[in-house]
Parts: sequence; C-alpha cells; structure tokens
Amino acid sequence: MVTKSKNNYTSLKIIIADDNNTYRQLIKQLIFSEFGCENIMEIGNETDFLDLSEILYTTDLLLVDLQMLNLSGIKYVKRLTFEFPQLKMIAITKYYDSISLRHLIRLGFNGCVCKDSLINNLIPVVKGVIPGGYLFDEKVPL
Repeated sequence: MVTKSKNNYTSLKIIIADDNNTYRQLIKQLIFSEFGCENIMEIGNETDFLDLSEILYTTDLLLVDLQMLNLSGIKYVKRLTFEFPQLKMIAITKYYDSISLRHLIRLGFNGCVCKDSLINNLIPVVKGVIPGGYLFDEKVPL
C-alpha cells in the first residue's frame, strides 16, 4: 500500500470521475505537478463510472464529481466502501451548500473539495486522505 512519503505518491493509481473536461484536466495537472503521478485515469460520465468495478481493486484514490451522479451513482459509491476497503474517495462539488459532512462520511467519502477552491485545497486534501485520514473543505457544512 502507498505510504506518506512524497516519493511514494508517484505510484498512486488514481481515477478522476467528472463530466467536465476542464475540471478533469485541472485536477490531473494539480496531482501530476505535486506528486509526479502519471497513473491517472479519467472518467467523463456516470455510465463509465458505474463500470469501474474491475479496476478498483488496484486503485488507491477515486475523485468523484457529485453532480455527475444520479441516484444509482450515489448507491454505487456507498457500496464501494465495502467492496474496496483500500480505496480512498474524495468528493468534488460545485454546490457545497447542498451537501453535508455527515452525509459524505455516511456515503464513504474520506474527503471533499469544492470546485471553487480546487487550486488551493486539492493537494492538502489528497495528502490528508491517502494515509487513511479524513479531510474536508472548510466550506462543507456539518
């Protein structure tokens, strides 16, 4: 499993699931710039997201745009916690006022970053979540 050492972040296997290509590219660039991580897969729609099961066994981090998911996607996220206990999940959201910290934790998320603060907050949240912690953007209400 991946340790906290910055050198080991390069071996992370990451999936970015967001239907907005601009945000996917921004997230990918931020992660690559900080960690040098090249094993990053992009998912641009919920249908492809729901077909991820086979590759999640070897995935370390899943970043998910909450607005991309409908009810079946939310149920799928909740199931992932039990099927893939090694998987760390970070929610990405534009509408932080419509979610709550408690709800995200119940769904199995280890962290959350608001889209309007991605540049400043994504890397600290990833660094907090990968070793097994929980870190949520301060804009997410309890």
